[in-house]
Amino acid sequence: MASRLYGTTRRLYAQVALILGRLGVFAIGSPSFAVLVALYVTGLIFLDVRQTQTRVTRFLPGRCHDALNRLLAVMPFSTRSLMALMIGHIRRQGIEGYLCLDDVVVQKAFAKKLPWAGWTYSFAEKRKVYGLHIVVLLWCSFDGRWRIPVAFRLWRPKRSCGRADYQTKLQLAECMLKEVLAQGLHCRYIVFDCHYTASWFTKLVGRLGLVWVGTLDPRTIVVFRGKRQAVWELPAKLHLKWRKRLNLRAVALTV
Repeated sequence: MASRLYGTTRRLYAQVALILGRLGVFAIGSPSFAVLVALYVTGLIFLDVRQTQTRVTRFLPGRCHDALNRLLAVMPFSTRSLMALMIGHIRRQGIEGYLCLDDVVVQKAFAKKLPWAGWTYSFAEKRKVYGLHIVVLLWCSFDGRWRIPVAFRLWRPKRSCGRADYQTKLQLAECMLKEVLAQGLHCRYIVFDCHYTASWFTKLVGRLGLVWVGTLDPRTIVVFRGKRQAVWELPAKLHLKWRKRLNLRAVALTV
């Protein structure tokens, strides 16, 4: 199939196929599956925007766009098996790293019948948008070279699922964290923003043997020097020092 590609993209395809082979992706499907996955990944890298099946096959004429459609819609493809290969690769490399838990919104303004879509607040756009809300768990190396997704879940709005099936983003994060740790993924700590610093979730992270780093909501009640108070009240009572590395005035304390 590589012979059908343009000379300018053939080398990129070969490099992608080589890396996917090292990860073991080709072992979880048929030869046709392996070729299509390599072609799709090459298209995602090659095209900056609008990586649709039609545009991918226009620039990478190795297979028709119907074949790429069938890859996603018909062929047996387990994203969790793929993530397990990623985790295995990280373990074999023996690189030290940490986990990053976050969520991202993919806008789908015209997808009114898509059950996974709904109205949600986008911090990037600073407004509510209609789209997919994805909770993702990344493994990041300390040198900043690697950021590898090891788990993700689609969050469904309440209107599109039954009451018993609905899960919050924190519940989805709990499932992902337990899943990757059960597969032997090692990390020094986990970082997340204030949405994930709920009391029950941080206690769960502690029980799993992880150190967590996150920002507290200003209204969070803490006990400092025997007095209960909100976090936002503390700075006025503390002597803050300039931290050049952080480029702000701060102090470290235990509450």
